[in-house]
Amino acid sequence: MADEFNPMDYYSLLGIDNPISALKRKLTTYQFLMVRNGYYEPPTNPIELALMLEEGAHPYLNLVHEYETDKILEFFVDDVFAKYNSLTASILSKNDMKQIVQDYQLCGYAFYLKNRNILGKITATNDGKSALSHLPFAYMRVMEDGNYCQINPYQQIIAIYPRDNIGMIKNHSMINNIYGRSPYRALVQPTMLGEDAILTMRRELTSGITRKIIGFLGLTNDQLKAVIENFKQSKGHKEMTAFLGLPEKDQKRIDDIMKVYPDDSAFKIDFGKIFRDTAEIIVETRQIPWFMIGATPDTGSTGLDMDKVERIHARRILSLLSPFEQINNDVPEAVVFYKKPLLDLINQSKATN
Repeated sequence: MADEFNPMDYYSLLGIDNPISALKRKLTTYQFLMVRNGYYEPPTNPIELALMLEEGAHPYLNLVHEYETDKILEFFVDDVFAKYNSLTASILSKNDMKQIVQDYQLCGYAFYLKNRNILGKITATNDGKSALSHLPFAYMRVMEDGNYCQINPYQQIIAIYPRDNIGMIKNHSMINNIYGRSPYRALVQPTMLGEDAILTMRRELTSGITRKIIGFLGLTNDQLKAVIENFKQSKGHKEMTAFLGLPEKDQKRIDDIMKVYPDDSAFKIDFGKIFRDTAEIIVETRQIPWFMIGATPDTGSTGLDMDKVERIHARRILSLLSPFEQINNDVPEAVVFYKKPLLDLINQSKATN
């Protein structure tokens, strides 16, 4: 019902933020692709996936995403790098490449537009555009006829692109061959569990502050009774006792109300440990050594051979670069990555093993 009582409403009344989930408690997924207006819907809602990062569902997910993006861009050949290393420059700007990488790393697919000159060659244009430019994954769709379209937030098609003018990088999915499988899909549950732990601690703390405001800021019994009477008049006794976390008893004594605050029972679950455990799952699932992101696991670690770890991790970084080399299929003369430092580390690792 519209007038149904919600204890959280009182947080706003007292000027305290209401802790909410980044995904508003849902993530829309489909086992099979659905068709709307002539285009396929992605198996996982891309905007909801993006919300995990945009709204900061778990700080370590953001940390991992930024680390992987920065590592890939570290080896990207932009115009400046090419100039000083006598290489053929990539025809994709670093900013566009960054957005493509961010899209792919989160959702498992990314789109770019192939800009052509009057002869139909994919190349930089006279109006200053690079040969390839990023397109927003959240609003790009694959059409039933094999072409591509861009939609607006209201699911309306606002642009259609011939298939030859769009490049799509996608991770293999065993369920559908239209969109890619998100590399972070397996991290949704630990991410949301970690967020739940943080939100629970915030809610308990907020609830405790609210109760203490009512019962512990020097209010006499008569003053507290007047506050409660005001609440009774506006919402009723049932709502007031629910707000205070009390059993629904009409004759609850004022002295009992004044004793209400978060007790140990609310914290028997170690929410801090849950958050730390989910952080470890996120980082270790992405195969990132902890010291690489400037963090230390909860259990701690000693005696690491940092040079050896870096040499081993070079293989992982090399695998992160591979999907984006598809760009070479569209523009064979483009140099996408300068991989010599990685290959040197890998060869050095083989030599020392």
